[in-house]
Amino acid sequence: MKRNLQFWLIYALAWVPYALGYAAVFASQSNAGLGRAALNSAHNILPAAFLGVAAVWICGRFSPTRRHPVVFGLAQLGLACAYTILWNLLAPLSFSLRWLLEGRGWSYALFEGYALQWELFAGLMIYATIASIVYTLEFSRQAREEQARAIRAEHLRAEAELSALRAQLNPHFLFNTLHTLMTLVRTDSGAAENAIERLAALLRYSLKAKNNGGNDDVTLSAEWKFVENYLALERLRLGERLKVQADLPPAALGCFLPAFTLQPLVENAIKHAVAPSPQGARMSVTAGIENDCLRLVVRDDGAGGSPEKVFGNGGTGLSVVSQRLETRYRGGSDFHIETAPGAGFCVALLIPQEDKCGGDEKK
Repeated sequence: MKRNLQFWLIYALAWVPYALGYAAVFASQSNAGLGRAALNSAHNILPAAFLGVAAVWICGRFSPTRRHPVVFGLAQLGLACAYTILWNLLAPLSFSLRWLLEGRGWSYALFEGYALQWELFAGLMIYATIASIVYTLEFSRQAREEQARAIRAEHLRAEAELSALRAQLNPHFLFNTLHTLMTLVRTDSGAAENAIERLAALLRYSLKAKNNGGNDDVTLSAEWKFVENYLALERLRLGERLKVQADLPPAALGCFLPAFTLQPLVENAIKHAVAPSPQGARMSVTAGIENDCLRLVVRDDGAGGSPEKVFGNGGTGLSVVSQRLETRYRGGSDFHIETAPGAGFCVALLIPQEDKCGGDEKK
């Protein structure tokens, strides 16, 4: 509101030097005094200023980023001509009304000759100036918003990375993993070696995503390998209580998504469905391509809960994933949760692909 008030105050003040210039022209070309010249200038400038308000409104709703450049250019040319014609009709009308009020009778006459040429040129230039200022301010606003989105996206990416690392490498997880490794070293050295390799793979994936900077897109194939390592290490602790079924077609495995998108969903199912239950729970991870989007669904048959408490009760990882997708894809993605007490928990994602799906990753 304050910004709009400042804009219109500057808009009004910007007409003052232009009006003074017209007043000087009227004063030099007639014997009228400065007062009369200023009045004539006002009758000429006020219609242009009021039409300019309409021009600002139209330009604010006619964005060049949403239209073809040729269409936008032709539309602006038409608007400039319309603005100029209306001004050259309203300015003489303003003079005519004043003369009528002064008792000089009704006399409506359009500008002619040099005056008409000047008014036509001035009208086109005024509209061009107004449109240029409006679109410059709009581009500046969009640039600031884009920068803010980029900063927020980077912050959320870093937060998600740290959250994922904490999920895998928190002291409790490490204690259980290392304790199990000590046992395996004595009883099954092959299994112990395999577990150590998986733990190292978790670190490599996290470091690789960090070193990629702002470009943290990975294929679903790479993300799933990361999740598989995480699940294998969690299975050392949970045993047969952790039951996972995956349905990931090759076409979906070649699609892209931000790193650390799938893991928090799986970690949430383990934390709230598998770990609390003596019998464990069954988890399913499915993927597919739907309307040029990667569709990911993580579902468990655990205790479920109240949807209103999901983000407030240990749902930080889910919140970060939701916010990252919203910031990254600007509303083009979808994050949907279905749950109820005793009915399990389901998270479904839709991630735009922009024709990036390319089959299973070969690396």
